[in-house]
Amino acid sequence: MAREWAIETGQIEGLYRFDCGLTMTLIEDGITASRIPATASEMSPEQVAAILLDHLATLEGLFAFVKGDGPLSKGYIHELHQALLRHQPTHRVFAAASSTYFDKPLDRGKYKEQPNNPLRPDGTTFEYCSPLEVNAEMDRLIEFFYSQEGQNISPEIQAAWLHHAFTCIHPCADGNVRVARALATLVLIKAGLMPLVVPAVEKHSSYIPALEAADAGDYRALVETFRRWQGRRMIELSQRVSFDEAKPAGSLDEFFSAVEQNMVLKGLSAPKSWETVSARGSEAFTFCEDRFREIAERLRQSAKPSGLHFMVGDSSELPPGYDLADRGYPAFDATTRILQLGYRSSPKESMQAQIDLVRARAGKASRGLELAVLWYRSELESGALGHPFLISFAESKQDLLERFSKWPDTQMLIGLSKWRQSYLAESR
Repeated sequence: MAREWAIETGQIEGLYRFDCGLTMTLIEDGITASRIPATASEMSPEQVAAILLDHLATLEGLFAFVKGDGPLSKGYIHELHQALLRHQPTHRVFAAASSTYFDKPLDRGKYKEQPNNPLRPDGTTFEYCSPLEVNAEMDRLIEFFYSQEGQNISPEIQAAWLHHAFTCIHPCADGNVRVARALATLVLIKAGLMPLVVPAVEKHSSYIPALEAADAGDYRALVETFRRWQGRRMIELSQRVSFDEAKPAGSLDEFFSAVEQNMVLKGLSAPKSWETVSARGSEAFTFCEDRFREIAERLRQSAKPSGLHFMVGDSSELPPGYDLADRGYPAFDATTRILQLGYRSSPKESMQAQIDLVRARAGKASRGLELAVLWYRSELESGALGHPFLISFAESKQDLLERFSKWPDTQMLIGLSKWRQSYLAESR
């Protein structure tokens, strides 16, 4: 994962051009100049390898920064820029007067001194922040970032906003989007998620269109793209199981352990570590069930004059139109439990509207991952509430419950608002 991040964050910028085979070789066997062909870049294989290793060291630094719980500051962002571009001495500049490009020395770890507004394909210029306003805009960015703390905003939303806001400022002469992806990664790994890996093959199909939509004030595509990539990385991580080469067993315990490992490698069973996800999912589900019952009781009390009956119970029926493929989670096709919170006019009638909590697993056998989805349904509409919640075997019980405790209420509020609108419409 770390090598993939190091490769893709430069490849998407066009620093080098690796085919799938070379990319996989560098990911699996390591980054060395001898493995990089001279045709992969205008730079020498040695310089390309040095840049890749800079990216790799930067990611390791991000994890160390999160572990040290340091504050995000302009000084740290300067350090990020310097680390990512340590072996990039120049950057390409367009001379409007002669309509030519030339290489100019790059001030690493410093703000830009000249405008760096790019030309669009249609000939228009996209305006980034002017050099004179960069310092003040960076102050505002950091201030606003910290103002979001404690507001139960999902890490994908925070990461998408920070990435886009930093990109709009474009404070440095070059390397800004690499720094933006590093900052988004910082937010995600601090929340216990995966680093942001942007596949170069999705640059024009997903990444750029989502950023352009954010330019117009619509962050939904960027957030959903980040979530889709997160889900994909978690699934890939769960499938990467490796063991030491077979060796003679020195005891019966070692023998049976080797047998279990062999069953895993043949796909006949799952690693023991993956089994913990079932317990994690049950704990999260129990938390949500308690929350459902608490909300139902409060609704009974506050809406008593209406005569509505609020119910909590299990369901065997998936919501109409239920499909996780368009949410970026096509592999989670095995439903293990559905819990519903709904209301009806009398105990004998069917539910008029309800919120379903669906617990799903990726495949028939455990792969160390589960998904919780809140889904709203009524006679008029059916659809997911907010974003799904990914449960991983690698996350501790304490971290999972702390993260999960902030998830249901935000999504439930959307569903309850729909209830209210539906009930008011029926009452007219």
